[in-house]
Amino acid sequence: MQQVTPKKRALAWYLNKYTELSYRRIAEQCGISKSSVHRICTHKVFETTRNTTNAMKKRGRPRKVSERDTRTLIRNLQNLRKNNVHVTVKGLVEESGLSFKSASRRTFSRCLNRLGYSYYSARRKGVLTEKDKKLRC
Repeated sequence: MQQVTPKKRALAWYLNKYTELSYRRIAEQCGISKSSVHRICTHKVFETTRNTTNAMKKRGRPRKVSERDTRTLIRNLQNLRKNNVHVTVKGLVEESGLSFKSASRRTFSRCLNRLGYSYYSARRKGVLTEKDKKLRC
């Protein structure tokens, strides 16, 4: 099985794009099989970038925490871990210069979890007061 050279690929794509020749005629001129011509001409790599950018638009709800903010969080998390500081999400967000106005603590926590920095918030029981004891009895 012989490889199709880049020159033959480019020629096949060019002939398909700018002439009215069939795949069979292009294959004869380039010296490759008809199915190879079809594969080359329909492959996404050869499409112009102008057409693919519109087709590849992001859909859905935009993220609250941007990629840049995520990188900032990770960088500060690694620095705090190096210094052996007890790290909480609230402290990490404040250290990073971000605010909870843009996203909630849970959103930042989910962002860290998605990147493999597992964080589980500590759960504490409430302190049992005298009033609570009276209500129970």
